[in-house]
Amino acid sequence: ISNSYPTISNSIIKNNFASSKSGGIGFSSSSPTLTNTLIVNNTAGDKGGAMYLSSEAWPIMVNVTICNNSSAWSAIHCDTGSRPNLINCILWNNSPDEILFDNGDAIVISYSNVRNGWGGTGNINEYPLFTGTGNNQYSLQEASPCVDAGIPDTSGLMLPLWDLIGNLRIWDGDGNGIANIDMGAYEYGSLPYVDVNYNAIIQPPDFS
Repeated sequence: ISNSYPTISNSIIKNNFASSKSGGIGFSSSSPTLTNTLIVNNTAGDKGGAMYLSSEAWPIMVNVTICNNSSAWSAIHCDTGSRPNLINCILWNNSPDEILFDNGDAIVISYSNVRNGWGGTGNINEYPLFTGTGNNQYSLQEASPCVDAGIPDTSGLMLPLWDLIGNLRIWDGDGNGIANIDMGAYEYGSLPYVDVNYNAIIQPPDFS
């Protein structure tokens, strides 16, 4: 994606291969917004198993789960003045690294779960406890540290009202009486979002 400002929402990018860069998706001179997106099992022969950023690409990623991607370098490869901003994201089990700078400019990560850790407000480095089975194997278990661990104030993020599978996006997953958003593309324990003009599509939960 070059010289563009797309919005990518409620999407799954998986099982793709690139012999060089951008196994899952690539941005050049672009400022996209990604929300409720799952980027998994993508491979690049060179840079950016999940995502390659170049020529001052400045993506904003909110509630994006990036897992099990691989390349010779990293899952997210930042090059030539790239400045990604990640909020409420999960980066886990990517090979060999989660993020790598190669002439990148800066990266801001907050309220996210990053394997091996990353400095920033609200970030953690804890096994995410995905369900691991079913159609939504990257959804969260009840004991996941990512439940209700997202940014407390979601105003201004322009989030969809639902998560990746159509459940309410902000939900009290840990039962403490406060509805906070989860990290990642899925909201644990949430109910299907119902619009007054549509019937709910109820999907059975996954069990493990």
